[in-house]
Amino acid sequence: MTKSRPLFVGRQPIFTRRLGVFAYELLFRPTEEALESFVVDEDRATSEVLVGACLELGLDRLVGDRLAFVNLTKRFLTEEGLLPAGPDQIVLEILENVSGDQETIDAVKRLRGEGYRIALDDFTLDAPTNTLLQLADIVKLDLRAMSIEECAPLVEELIDRGIEVLAEKIETIDEFKACKELGFHYFQGYFLERPSIVKGRAMGSTKTQILAVLSELYSPEVDIDRLQRAISVDMGLSYRILRHINTARYGIRRSVESVREAVVFLGLNRVRNLASLVLMASVENKPDELIRTAMLRGRMCEILAQKADRERPDSYFTVGMFSCLDALLDTAMDAVLARLPLSEDVQRALIEGGGDAGDVLSAVVAYEHGMWGKAVPTGFTESAVAEAYAEACEWVDRLSADVED
Repeated sequence: MTKSRPLFVGRQPIFTRRLGVFAYELLFRPTEEALESFVVDEDRATSEVLVGACLELGLDRLVGDRLAFVNLTKRFLTEEGLLPAGPDQIVLEILENVSGDQETIDAVKRLRGEGYRIALDDFTLDAPTNTLLQLADIVKLDLRAMSIEECAPLVEELIDRGIEVLAEKIETIDEFKACKELGFHYFQGYFLERPSIVKGRAMGSTKTQILAVLSELYSPEVDIDRLQRAISVDMGLSYRILRHINTARYGIRRSVESVREAVVFLGLNRVRNLASLVLMASVENKPDELIRTAMLRGRMCEILAQKADRERPDSYFTVGMFSCLDALLDTAMDAVLARLPLSEDVQRALIEGGGDAGDVLSAVVAYEHGMWGKAVPTGFTESAVAEAYAEACEWVDRLSADVED
């Protein structure tokens, strides 16, 4: 990856009915050359996302051990030898503008014979891809293109044919529930990031306790003794922190047996952020992917702060991590922050996207959503942002097992 032609590749989770992650769809950004000409060559873009993700960045850095959904043009379907990853790694998406002629049908049959799963994207009854329906494993229905009521007969017909159905562009939890009721198998969209706020509903006792511990962790007067007391209130929290710290990734040659020792080896701010992640992961009835999003945002913000030699990069981690607190606690962000003794800079970044940390957070969220025009914070290069994202994805996959268990 070079500075003159950076590759932006992001991922969007695809959920199961239980909100586990089934796969990630790869999102891509065209090269500067393509943008300057105002023409995006689809074959070139497909080539870049496939080759870049699989060879330059490494598919495992982006999606771990999960499947990757990739949009394919007709050329990538019909020419043999262009796919750099096997059927155990990727699902091939065919867009609605790909003609269902005999050449395409023969190519899809060949790819299915090789073990690839086929998904039809942006499906409608009059789409050119209808002739490919008998070869599809998964069909995606766009909730912004049709209402849930309009989806109902399509879902029933597709299920009767033995085809799995995926609802995309889901914006709210209510839409997710309605799609689940209709029988959809998979779900895609940013609906998990929005808090489900019910007016007059009090925060549950567990969430209140979590905020109380977070408040103690981020108190301006916190020291090693106070941090240890706050963490030791929950034996499970202490155990998971120490278990994580004693893994080989920290390079500590002796066993760390107390929170005090952990602070000595890693520093107070690092242990505090780790404790916060573990606490956030303990919120009940929230999918693991939401805590992974918090982790990814936190780590990517921190990496960018480190690359730019910003002061207190750990505070950037806090900003990214806490950007999901409202969704985790189903409480408005200003109400959450009113209970936490965070610095004005951190609060400003979280509430209004202000300051250097807020600028970085806004760019990180834009990258996450594939909004490439807003994905580079002031003073950064595109290549630095793209590499920070890949590095953060890799870090999340390594850490998440310790945090979520």
